[in-house]
Amino acid sequence: MRVALTRRGRGFALTAVGLGAGWFVIGLRDLWFLAALPAAMAVLAVLLAFVLSRAARFEVRLSASDATPTVGDEVRFTASAVHRLPRALPVRVIWEVEGERLELPLVAEGSRAAACRAGWTVRRRGHLRVRVAGLVVPDPLGLATVAVRVDAGKELLVLPALIGPLADRLEDPRLGVDSDDGSGSPAAARDSGTPGGAVRAYRSGDALRQVRWKQSARQGDLLVNLYDTAESADESLLLITAEDAFSDDAEFELAVSAAATLAAHWMRSGRSVRLHLGDDAPRLCRNEHELLRVLAEVRTTAGSSAPSTEILLAGVEAVVAGTVSRRLVEELLRYGGGLLLAVQRSPEVEIPSGWHRIAIPSPGPGTGASRAEAGARVRG
Repeated sequence: MRVALTRRGRGFALTAVGLGAGWFVIGLRDLWFLAALPAAMAVLAVLLAFVLSRAARFEVRLSASDATPTVGDEVRFTASAVHRLPRALPVRVIWEVEGERLELPLVAEGSRAAACRAGWTVRRRGHLRVRVAGLVVPDPLGLATVAVRVDAGKELLVLPALIGPLADRLEDPRLGVDSDDGSGSPAAARDSGTPGGAVRAYRSGDALRQVRWKQSARQGDLLVNLYDTAESADESLLLITAEDAFSDDAEFELAVSAAATLAAHWMRSGRSVRLHLGDDAPRLCRNEHELLRVLAEVRTTAGSSAPSTEILLAGVEAVVAGTVSRRLVEELLRYGGGLLLAVQRSPEVEIPSGWHRIAIPSPGPGTGASRAEAGARVRG
């Protein structure tokens, strides 16, 4: 607990000190009596505030309107407080969100739950902890307060926002005509070279839906998809997570949003996605929410900015990167082709033949990321 005087209480204390100094200098006894009165009231106020806060035994619970919001969304939080005294107590609720602190008023009505609500526009992807750090309880005279420590918290997982302009671009059937490298469509590149996924010879009992018909026609033998797990994935995406592949954190966040946008585009067509995050083991995602939860927790690593050959040979339809560097291009040259989403590329680097590059656009004014950048605040 932390005891403090209010502005009025500090005025009483200063009055008592002034009158006491006057009595000491002048020697007039009446000044001593006048000084004792405001000093006694200040001390009484501190004692009352302390007793009230101890006797109330506050209990606070915190809830949120959404446990998995998207970057840019506003989340409404509700702090419900009860106490054991028979009278209502006006208090102030201390909120702490992302390092910011705010006090909002609340009238706690005894055993009946009283609610204090606050709105917060989430700005960062990943885990977000919101907590009520304490309650400020005043005394009935309004001269002193006691801060009661409360540890009611709520853990949220903030999902990456999708990029509207990129989603519109992916819906375009002429995808790839106006790219900056002049290459053809990614589908044609995958079908003309190395297969978009690992395959093996057809065996008796294999489902016909697993057959790679186009590649089987080229090879003259029936070939089927070879999956890394017991569950199949229709598309495979690699998000490069190396620190040196991005100029700053904002560029990495843009790449994460681009990966989420492309994978969500695939899933809305009824396909599942095998997600490679750097050199980690792939994650199979069968719905959009599962995908976004995985991407919400991804962080940059200290590895190489170029993907490993093993991942590319295992079959990826798309690679998402920050800056297209020479090291990345050298690794991509070993693979037939696919879709390359990147924020920017070095001027001296040329995109390999068979790879179709789409520049990742900045979020539009209506997207969650841009709304978050416009300003986040707590509102009561």
